Amino acid sequence: MILYLYPQWLRISTCQFFKLLTESMCLFPFRPNSIHKFVLVTLLSICALLISYIHLSVVFVEQVLFSLFVSFKAYPTVFIIGPPRSGTTRMHKLLAKDVETFSSMKMWELFFAPAISQKLILICLGKIDELFGAPFFRLIQYFEKKIFKDFNRIHKLGLFNVEEDALILFHLFSCYHMSFLIGKERSYSHLNYDKGVPKAVWAYYKICVDNHMRLNSKKNVFI
Repeated sequence: MILYLYPQWLRISTCQFFKLLTESMCLFPFRPNSIHKFVLVTLLSICALLISYIHLSVVFVEQVLFSLFVSFKAYPTVFIIGPPRSGTTRMHKLLAKDVETFSSMKMWELFFAPAISQKLILICLGKIDELFGAPFFRLIQYFEKKIFKDFNRIHKLGLFNVEEDALILFHLFSCYHMSFLIGKERSYSHLNYDKGVPKAVWAYYKICVDNHMRLNSKKNVFI
């Protein structure tokens, strides 16, 4: 199955990216003094695509190895579902306080570590940072306060905060949160209703949640 999914992931990621980038280009105000901004945004977007390829490839290799050598047991799952502004985020944050019972992915996992090997590497780097008084951790928090200052009044953001699991689909450019960054908002509307979303997208989502739970097997996952 994973041998079938991997090329599907690459195709979905590539097609979604260029579709959304084209939509953004059509909306971009082309003026002489804004060309450099257009070039910068385009280059950053292409970097995001290349990074998504790396994440997808690492997840693929791990799954091949797991299918050969490791078995995985099912785990209890709590789904938090509701319309916007109905308290789902508040419930999510409340459950996150019970760290002995529940587990959910943090933003750094969602963006930078969908695979177990990536999680372990970053966790080890965090341990090393702690040995020196956590200067890198404090630097990240400093920049987060500067960058997310205004938005935090609506929704508190941070690499070390638990976040909505939909962000894991960022690697496939199939996450509705990306409507703030690239493409048109209506291009993401079908994701809220699971209309026309390829099964390979949900397979990737399930694998990433499984990867998180392999390191938190004694807890319940909530998403």
